[in-house]
Amino acid sequence: MAFNYKTEYERYRRYYQSIEPVLKKKESHTYTMAIFSFLAISLFGWYGIRPTLQTILFLQREIADNKDINAQMESKITRLVEAQAAYQDANLQLPLIDQAIPQNPEVLSLVSQLKNLAAATGSSISALQISTVPLLGSEATPSAATGGKLTEIPLVVAISGPYTSIKSFIDGLFAMGRIATIQTLTVSPSRDETPTTKASPASGTIVRLVTKMNIYYMPMPTAKKT
Repeated sequence: MAFNYKTEYERYRRYYQSIEPVLKKKESHTYTMAIFSFLAISLFGWYGIRPTLQTILFLQREIADNKDINAQMESKITRLVEAQAAYQDANLQLPLIDQAIPQNPEVLSLVSQLKNLAAATGSSISALQISTVPLLGSEATPSAATGGKLTEIPLVVAISGPYTSIKSFIDGLFAMGRIATIQTLTVSPSRDETPTTKASPASGTIVRLVTKMNIYYMPMPTAKKT
C-alpha cells in the first residue's frame, strides 16, 4: 500500500487546527507546559536517580551481609577464646595425667615413692614384689609394643609397723599421684619385732600389712619400621 503524503498532511493539519484553539488559551497553554515539564523532569530524574538508588540498595544489602559476617566472626572469636581458656586449664592438668598413668612403667620411681611413704609414716617395707616389665632401651615384648593400650603391672607390698603407721601408709597410697587399684589387703599381727618396728605404748601393737595392687602405664604408639 503506497503512502500518501498529501492525505497524511491533511490529517495532521486538521488535527492541529482542531487543538490550536485550545493551545491558544492561556490556561490550557500553562497546564500543558506544566504537564510536559513535569513529565520531562520525572523522566530525566528517574534515569538520573536510578543508578543512585541501585547503589544505595546495594550498599544497604552489603552492610546487612557484613553485619551477619561480623556477628559470625564475633561468635567464632568467643568460641576460640573459650577453647583457649579450656585448653590452658587442661594443659595445667597434663602433668598430673602423665604422673597418674605414665607412658613407661616407671617402676623405680614407684619403688622410691613407696619407700619414702613408708619412712614418712614410721613403717618399714619387709617385702616388695613386682611383675616382670619391659625395660627401656631393650627390645619390647609384643604386649609392650602395643601402643595406646592401658597396661597393668601387678605389685605386692608387705610392710610392718604400728597400726597408726599402717593406716597412714594406706592413706598415703590413696593420695599418691600414680593410679593404683588395690586387689587385696590383709592385716595381721607381726610375728617379729625389729628395733625399727618395736612397739611403744603410744603407737600400739606392731602389725603386718600385705597388699596386692595393680599399677598402670600406657605406652605411646610407635611407627613400624619398614
